[in-house]
Amino acid sequence: MNRIQPFRRLRLATLGLSLGAVLAVSSLPAAAPAQAAAGDTIRITPTATVAGGNGSTFTVKVVSNTATALSAIQASIVFDPAALQITTVVRSAAPSAWAAAPIFAPDPIGPAITAANDATVVGPLRGTLKQIGASYLSGTPVPTGTDQAFIDVTFRVAACPASGALTLGLPVGPSDAVLQSGVVSIDPITATGATVACTLPAANEFSVSASPASLTVPQGGSAQTTISATMTSGTGESVGLTSTPVAAVTQTFASTSLTPTASTTLTFAVGAGAAVGTFPVTVTGTAASATRTTIVTLIVTPPPAGPTPATGQVTVSGTVDAGFLGVSVQPNTALRLRRNAPNETSIPVLIFSNVQWTLSIEDAMLLGKVASDRGRMLDTGASPTKRLATAMQAYVPVATPALPIVRTLDLAGAQSLASGALGATVPVTISQLIQPADAPGNYAIDLVFSAISGF
Repeated sequence: MNRIQPFRRLRLATLGLSLGAVLAVSSLPAAAPAQAAAGDTIRITPTATVAGGNGSTFTVKVVSNTATALSAIQASIVFDPAALQITTVVRSAAPSAWAAAPIFAPDPIGPAITAANDATVVGPLRGTLKQIGASYLSGTPVPTGTDQAFIDVTFRVAACPASGALTLGLPVGPSDAVLQSGVVSIDPITATGATVACTLPAANEFSVSASPASLTVPQGGSAQTTISATMTSGTGESVGLTSTPVAAVTQTFASTSLTPTASTTLTFAVGAGAAVGTFPVTVTGTAASATRTTIVTLIVTPPPAGPTPATGQVTVSGTVDAGFLGVSVQPNTALRLRRNAPNETSIPVLIFSNVQWTLSIEDAMLLGKVASDRGRMLDTGASPTKRLATAMQAYVPVATPALPIVRTLDLAGAQSLASGALGATVPVTISQLIQPADAPGNYAIDLVFSAISGF
């Protein structure tokens, strides 16, 4: 049975990507080792790669194309870990014949990549990835005269040199020969390297970002995102902020100038006439050294649907006790009911008095209203009658730092709102919360305002 033994390199290559081809022959005594022939090549492709700045990645392939029917191949990768870092080494995908060949060194590949990326190593092993090989010693040699991709090597630019240029690849020399157990690699084999161009960072470099990067705002609504300018190299400098316009949408920066690292807010006020749809807004940060951008996705939606306006009926009564006391209130008022919005109206209540008094409020509970409906607006025109899930509240605004006393009208009996000693106008605020499950309709409630003497 033909099998390949572990390879033992006779030379450590210098900076670059050193590649060799291994020709395997039968280990039987009568067989002669196959030799490389003119036209046998192994190369890196593409021969020229344009990478980005620091942190960018690029991938190259190791490709063989031989006149000799190869039954094995190996590649030893050598690079400068201060400039480049290997992120992955994977077998090239089909239809390459090497894609199905078993890998035999190193195994596993992960620790070998970690060791090769160690920039603290001093000496000839610095930046050296152990040999990776594949074998077809089962008698199925790789086809001749066609490109056969062996491995894909992905690099990350760790630190682009001042020249902006990197080199991959060295020619294969006689010292690359490997001889063990009938497996022979004999030069010359033509090897072709590659060049990589990278981008030097600006003297003062920064990035612009948005959080959140997507906002969903209904027509007539508003929302904010935080725009940050972050220095990535050099020293901080002034960064001016602008954004691309969207029709019927007002965009306002809390500050239009930042010094990295800093942030500000960008507010989108969407007009009622704004178009419904998705709008990418480009936020641009401009400094003397560079211009950087980020995208904020603005999604404009229709306003939320809500019930039609309703009319609230007000019943007024008053008592006189130990002095002159009277109450006057408008007989009815309209309260617009909307979802996702405060629903409040103010009812001025006039107190005529020369004595101390307390103003109270309660649900009138007219005929047909049951205890479970107390404090809730009803749509009696519907069949069956509909009611709002949340009870109505009432309070009298007061100046800070005091807080108003809020009364929920689902309790039996009058609840006090305010008190005084002389006549006054008391602004009573009526508040109604609409739940998402509340059905549309025309809702109403009857309220009783009572002024009671303090004597």
